[in-house]
Amino acid sequence: MQFSFSVFPKEAASEFLSSAQRAERAGIDHLWVVDDTGYADPFVLLGALTSATAHIGLGAVLVDPWVRHPMHIAQAAAVLSDLRHDRIVVGLGPASPRAHRQMGISPADDRDQLRSAVAVLRALWAGETVSCQTPAYRLDRASLKLLPSQPVEVHVTAADADAVRLAGEIADGVVVANVATPEAVRTIRGWIAEGAKRVGRDPTTVRLVAWSLVLSADDTGPIYGSTRRYLARQVANFDSETADMHGIEAETVNAVRARLSERGAEVDTDILPNSVLDRLLVVGSAASCLDRIYALETAGLDLIGIRPCADLSTRFDYDEMVLSLWSELESRRRGDA
Repeated sequence: MQFSFSVFPKEAASEFLSSAQRAERAGIDHLWVVDDTGYADPFVLLGALTSATAHIGLGAVLVDPWVRHPMHIAQAAAVLSDLRHDRIVVGLGPASPRAHRQMGISPADDRDQLRSAVAVLRALWAGETVSCQTPAYRLDRASLKLLPSQPVEVHVTAADADAVRLAGEIADGVVVANVATPEAVRTIRGWIAEGAKRVGRDPTTVRLVAWSLVLSADDTGPIYGSTRRYLARQVANFDSETADMHGIEAETVNAVRARLSERGAEVDTDILPNSVLDRLLVVGSAASCLDRIYALETAGLDLIGIRPCADLSTRFDYDEMVLSLWSELESRRRGDA
């Protein structure tokens, strides 16, 4: 099992680089930088990380081809590849509704746009000349002058079953949020296989990344209380397949939507009990969190992507939680040696 963590680049660049160096020293395998409008540019920070770190894996996640032109994405990834002399991962996915609103963008079908963007990026990285037109962008005999020195992987950030199936068709990997149970991993693996079957791919070549809240603490009460409303907003957006994947009944989803529609109303345990939250996040002591992560690996997970939550950034020490998990992992590895 590989471990990664992701960050919203909202802190000063010097602090961000220091956190990344600390993670590398701890032996964490991969670092994701979230692309979110208004925060520090992820590709600029990743460029700095190619010098500030030596071997930790690097990637950007939630890179939206409605917000960023694929030509610019291709250029940035090619330069990073040349600087790092190692694999770079670009995680394509829709930006937040807030970002679209701020930039005056009204996306059409995200899946069509993702399919087009993956094809364009791969063609550009292969040195091809590309001409195409989509609702979001146009290319007229475009090509890269600097090609990647190492392969660039494309992952798709998927919020529903159809997006996972699309990743099974076209992507090197898929990033799925709020994955916390083996049952969810097995369901996602099934969706990947369905997509891969359409084009004759081996589904085991598609890397599955769980982009999940993993919060390490001996006292879990404050964590459940602090995450309940945030996760309620996630649940309210679940379609039926996603709810089934998490083992959450339609009655619960409807109750959460109704409660959130009441201005100022609290989402209490009667609506969203801790047992449901446990299907959406990994919480507990470092040892118990690690046990749950290993159970996800047994079910078919390739990489745990421990992600932050902007809503919780002032309440918990995210870096310390990640490093405590890694310390526990290293302790177990030494015990097995």
